[in-house]
Amino acid sequence: MQPVKYDADGRIVVNDTDAIVSWANGLPFTADGSLAVSGDLPVVVNGGVPAGADGKVTVSA
Repeated sequence: MQPVKYDADGRIVVNDTDAIVSWANGLPFTADGSLAVSGDLPVVVNGGVPAGADGKVTVSA
């Protein structure tokens, strides 16, 4: 399983530019272990996790 990286405040480190290289538990990860995120409009996939058309998890800022 791909490791999830956390910052000093305990938040998941996310990456909105690098390509997805692996999936774990339905979530996309980049090569450095960051969760791949997108600013696209959400499309529900992978058990209800909102993702953009590129397969990256969509988050709200």
